[in-house]
Amino acid sequence: MALNARGVESTRVPYVPISVRANHSAHELGVEALVDTGYTGFVVVPQGSFPNDAAPRHRLRLQLADGSTVLAPAYRGVLRIGAYTLTDIAITDLGDETIIGMQVVGHFTLTIDHARRLTLEP
Repeated sequence: MALNARGVESTRVPYVPISVRANHSAHELGVEALVDTGYTGFVVVPQGSFPNDAAPRHRLRLQLADGSTVLAPAYRGVLRIGAYTLTDIAITDLGDETIIGMQVVGHFTLTIDHARRLTLEP
């Protein structure tokens, strides 16, 4: 994975490097996130990704792929992808994988080149 003049590029398709931080925490989480165009939200991080002193301050009702709904803990925070920053986003604390959804992907041009390279360009 690399940051180039065009944006963020990953050879680990469908993952990209991101950094997220809850507004009320100094802890920044640097991870690889699954690009999920079927998820309409911003970011999901695995449960317990932030330290205990940064307890979630919100709850979001989400509909899962199987049609069920859950009330998930959430933060307001900041997301960085390469040099691009999105502020005041919802970071949901759920599951066991980091995911970015269409509220993030919609700020970029997404290119998947023959399943060998994924590029996000602002």
